[in-house]
Amino acid sequence: MNKLTERQSVSYQRIRKLAKIYRDAEADLVEELIEVEACRLHKALGHKSVFKFAVKELKLTDPTALMLISVARAAKNFPDLRKALSERKLSPPKASRIVAHLKQENAKEHVEYAIEHTYREIDFEMAKRNPKLHVKETAKPISEDTMLV
Repeated sequence: MNKLTERQSVSYQRIRKLAKIYRDAEADLVEELIEVEACRLHKALGHKSVFKFAVKELKLTDPTALMLISVARAAKNFPDLRKALSERKLSPPKASRIVAHLKQENAKEHVEYAIEHTYREIDFEMAKRNPKLHVKETAKPISEDTMLV
């Protein structure tokens, strides 16, 4: 590695520390969302769904809330996934790539695959194993009265 200036060294140490905090927080959020749903905290706070709670109370973005909730629900049902997340062997974003494919008979295999492979490799493998699951009909608004299908 090149010799770093003092400023670069401080920046490098700080960003590494923040990245670890971020990774740990993602995994911890999954665990806590399992608990939020189990004890119905979202209902007690006046939210109709865990999603609304995550967006309104936790100030998460819609995509982040959806990802964490889907991973939390899967982790609740698949112990191998939950263990990999809690041991920080698998990140919630990578786990989100396999949750739609998990069944009791394949969960361990899919979790192990996700741990060892990249995000892109996971997507290709899941599409190869179940191509029909990845066919989505979507519409994207491109103007006030036009949708791109």
